[in-house]
Amino acid sequence: MIRACFGLGNPGTQYDYTPHNAGFAFLDTLCDQWDECKYGLCARVCANDLKLWLVKPQTYMNVSGKCVQSFLQKNGIKSDETVVVYDDASVAPGRIRLVLGGGARGHNGLRSIMASVGERFWRLGIGVGRDAHMDLGAFVLKRMPLSQWEVLVEVFNRMYDNKEELFDLDEQKAESFVREVNGR
Repeated sequence: MIRACFGLGNPGTQYDYTPHNAGFAFLDTLCDQWDECKYGLCARVCANDLKLWLVKPQTYMNVSGKCVQSFLQKNGIKSDETVVVYDDASVAPGRIRLVLGGGARGHNGLRSIMASVGERFWRLGIGVGRDAHMDLGAFVLKRMPLSQWEVLVEVFNRMYDNKEELFDLDEQKAESFVREVNGR
């Protein structure tokens, strides 16, 4: 069972509609009222009779672990009761990847979280693709054209439609969730 969902991104309107803020944007489909908490914005929501926390770290992407660690310790939540939603440049736009544990896949936000709480947490990568002619750091911080952002919105909507499976995760439900969102 998931007790906290962290959506990764960077604070500030200059980062809206960038690949790096896909995690923030997904959480915004689940909730539109946010309270301040230490190092972030948080909200308590119910899904499928489960109460869980949604958290958007405000520490900037590369220091996301500071917020995650603080929040988990304060609320007595284990890392494996956590899902982190992030942009995944190695996954095609319109697709997702969901795993428990594993590496950082070159993502500095995941690297920061792993350094703070260890490797055993769920990772939900939202595919943003990659421009082979552009530095990855520049790509993830550049605003996406509307047509590309709309592809992400479609993914967010499919994830929203299957949120009960997402927040009641186990390995079997994870596979089902990915199949539903990715269209088998």
